[in-house]
Amino acid sequence: MKEFKEIETCVEASAKTRTNINEIFYFAQRAVLHPTAPLYDSRQHTLKPASASALSRIFRLCDTNKDNLLDSTELNRFQLKCFGTPLKQSELDAIMELVSQHSNQTVSKVSNGTLALTELGFILLHTIFIQRGRLETTWTVLRKFGYAQDLRLKEEFLYPKFDVNADSSVELSPDGYSFFTEIFEKFDIDKDGALSENELSDLFLTSPGNPWMNKGFPDTTLTDEKGAVTLQGWLAQWSMTTLLDHKTTLAYLAYLGYEPSSNAPVQDSTSALKTTPPRRRRKGEVGKVQRNVFLAYVLGAPGSGKTSLLRSLLNKQFNGTHTSTNGVLSVVNSVEVEGGAEKYLVCQEFEATTLKNSKKLQLADVIVLVYDCSDANSFSYLSNLHQNYNLDGIPCVYVATKSDLDLAQQRHEVQPDVYCRRLNLPVPIAVSIKTNQTAVGGGLVGIAAILTKYNWRPWISSGIGIIRHTKVEKTLGHCMGYGQITAMAHTLTAGETELYNEMNEFWLDNRGHNDYFWQHEYNKHGTCYSTLKPSCRTDNGTSVNVLVDYFKKIVETYKGLPTYRFLEKKGIVPSSTSKYKFADIKRALKEEFGHEPTIHCDGGGDKIHEVWYSYNLVGPLLSGKLIPREPAARDNCKSDVYYLPKHQARRHQMGEFQEESFTISETEIELLR
Repeated sequence: MKEFKEIETCVEASAKTRTNINEIFYFAQRAVLHPTAPLYDSRQHTLKPASASALSRIFRLCDTNKDNLLDSTELNRFQLKCFGTPLKQSELDAIMELVSQHSNQTVSKVSNGTLALTELGFILLHTIFIQRGRLETTWTVLRKFGYAQDLRLKEEFLYPKFDVNADSSVELSPDGYSFFTEIFEKFDIDKDGALSENELSDLFLTSPGNPWMNKGFPDTTLTDEKGAVTLQGWLAQWSMTTLLDHKTTLAYLAYLGYEPSSNAPVQDSTSALKTTPPRRRRKGEVGKVQRNVFLAYVLGAPGSGKTSLLRSLLNKQFNGTHTSTNGVLSVVNSVEVEGGAEKYLVCQEFEATTLKNSKKLQLADVIVLVYDCSDANSFSYLSNLHQNYNLDGIPCVYVATKSDLDLAQQRHEVQPDVYCRRLNLPVPIAVSIKTNQTAVGGGLVGIAAILTKYNWRPWISSGIGIIRHTKVEKTLGHCMGYGQITAMAHTLTAGETELYNEMNEFWLDNRGHNDYFWQHEYNKHGTCYSTLKPSCRTDNGTSVNVLVDYFKKIVETYKGLPTYRFLEKKGIVPSSTSKYKFADIKRALKEEFGHEPTIHCDGGGDKIHEVWYSYNLVGPLLSGKLIPREPAARDNCKSDVYYLPKHQARRHQMGEFQEESFTISETEIELLR
């Protein structure tokens, strides 16, 4: 045996005299059940790398307070898990005494003055067990932690049986969220509410590594200003992973040391997951939405702003540089929906070819079709997608990005608003990532939730426009369906000549397409208003023409906001050569209005482009009282700005407004209910 180290045991026996017969079977059994070779190098008298690595991982999992020591509490918890009985104090003392004889680095004192086992001490203890022939002790420990004979984690330990019904999705259960919250808090060593890169590295030491290393993480979820993942972002990331690939979540539950609660229905990692009811119900069936995670596919022409839209979901800073997306970009965040409930929205940016995969397509709760409303060719890309691929039965939402830029007439047989109505879809949601005008997240979840609840029917007209500015279901009780906006100029001139003339005088489109421009403004800002019940619009509940009422209210409010006069009182007049302090402009407007308005600039942030005045409304919209309030959005201007004269072609010719520096198109009046 000294010469051939691969021989574990040599027994002299005699069948005739029945000498050592029992010993032969015992050692044969032990060689199979508790072999030495995978654990110990008999020539070098050391643990083999695989066994040392496995024991090191077990030590880290048992070190629940992350102080790199196993104290008496942690050792007893380990003992109960592996052997079912706690250690007596005398046994704990004997362990400390045994390992400390070999090295003073095997034990260390903890805050209460008692000794605790270091990682070196834990590994040395098992080395001593093996050298003394107690291999069953080490093998019992390894198997309790999921290891097979080859010292790899068993497949059934990493991926226990978990059936998922057709049209169901997988989410974390309360136990799953509790576990990932607990592990976040354990590894947030500096207690700053976020996991830094080093803390994440430590967290994943018991696993093959960060599962999202090549998937854009941490830019796929919420982070703090330093780029560290917040708890909200951490839970959102695992929610997304579970939805898209629940087997990865199962494996990492095992890697990270998940243990089911004693009252869990199954005693493995599947207790951290749950399946949702099927999304496609029987025809006509209505039920409560029981899902917490929704999946949106985001598609659009190159340069339409898809990536910026996804980044805005994570409150990431706008980056004007166009970057081409390679592969699939997935992001996730929690959004608030009706009743204050939180849901997770997973958005995936795909190439259009993904639509060919009908199985993958059916996984989506909603498809977001993005176009650049300042690019005349952008929308036709989407209409071609809708024509070439079967999207029936899947909710689709059109999003018009870059709404801060001049609106372009789309080179398409009909304009986007009309196109969407013909398909019984909501009109496009207008957003501007640059100026932080987005309200897409909660809206998309609301769309998915409503359609899930009502058996995935085609989009109904009732309540469509509420998506833009309010929570979806909360206001449905105050709303009614709204009709198509056509023949805008004809509608305004029919008995409203004065209003029409006023709008043609000072509410002009840069390119002369006033009628189309007014349609765009109404669809962008007036849709919610159009769905209000008559009792919410007027005192007597009667209204001759919703569209006319809307524009009358806007013009009336605008006339009470002579921005030019407000600034002129403080000596601030239009100039193309001199700059003003932005703070002085804000102060002057606040003195007149009562609150600071929001001011947006273009030209690199030094040319005033638009002013937003915000109100709260008391009473019906037409006859109620508008109360000035704090701004509803942030400024984007530099400290020194130009207040440029208006172009001669757009000057007003009306009395006190002839020198006005802003048209209504540039002075946004936000009415916040």
